[in-house]
This record gives sequence, structure tokens and C-alpha cells, in this order.
Amino acid sequence: MAFAQRLSQRSLDTRRRVPQQWAAQQVAQFERKCEAATDRGGLSASHDCQRFKLMPVLEDDPNREAFRQALLQALQHHGFSRLVVIKEWGSYLTERDERLTIKASWDGLAEAPGCGPADGGAGNGSGFVGSCGICQEDRPLVALAPCGHALCQGCQQQLRGQPCPFCRQPVQGATRGLFMD
Repeated sequence: MAFAQRLSQRSLDTRRRVPQQWAAQQVAQFERKCEAATDRGGLSASHDCQRFKLMPVLEDDPNREAFRQALLQALQHHGFSRLVVIKEWGSYLTERDERLTIKASWDGLAEAPGCGPADGGAGNGSGFVGSCGICQEDRPLVALAPCGHALCQGCQQQLRGQPCPFCRQPVQGATRGLFMD
């Protein structure tokens, strides 16, 4: 392999590795905030992540979405009742300084059926986390039967007795989560 190819490969590896490393650091900080909120009796927490000030090596990366996706992937198995990763910038933030904010809550999970260790935690908040096509929030998704369209559990529960909002087929049921290899 030529020297320039090795350099290119190293750069590509760094661009793949850095978002995961950064996300792990942010999740650790967020977990500490969640624990502190819980110690105060709280049921929610948020954490601001200014990623491009922290990661100048990738500030010009055209694939900035990799940071948001790395956060979602790192948080998907935490089992929050509500999880949102918001990308924001405003008059005080330039595009270079755009920020991701993690917001999560865990209210109602202590009493929720199917969330205990006996069933492996396969209750609310489990499965693949993705953007719901209805509320546009990043939450654990469920699949409607028989059509297979995916949406978050909260929106699915509001549809009881109504047809699929995407294809209008009658809904006969829904999965408890959406799991992908």
C-alpha cells in the first residue's frame, strides 16, 4: 500500500473512531447528571454537548451527523421513557459551534410492567431507537402489524383503533420493540 493510501486510511479510521469516543465521554457525563438528578428526586436530566469546540480535528467534517448518531447509538440501551438528542444553533452559536443536547426522562419506569430483571428489560424503552415519523423525536420504535411501519410507542398508543398513519391499513397489533441486526 502506498504511503498516501495509508495516510488516507488512517484519516478515515480517525473520522470513524472519534465520534464514538466522543459520544462515550458525553454519555458518561450525562449519566453522572442523571444520577445527580435522581439523588435530588428528579426524573429527568439534560446535557449540552458542544462537539465542534471539543473536536477541532473534525470541525470541517461534512458528516457531522455522525456525532448525533454516535450519541443515539450509545444511549439506545439505557431504557429511558423519553430520549431526545436535539441539534441546535442560534444567534449565539455559529454553525461551527452547533450543539447537541441530550434530554431524557425515566418517569414511570419503576412501576412499569415488563421492565424488571425477570424479563431481561424487554419492556418500555427497549429496542432500536430512531426518529418517529409522526412526532419526529428519537425514541424506541415499535412496528405495526401487518404493514410493518415503525413509529414510537407513544404515538402508537394514541392510534388505538385507527388505521396506520402511513399506509391507512387497519392495524391489528404492534410489537413491543423494534430489534435489528
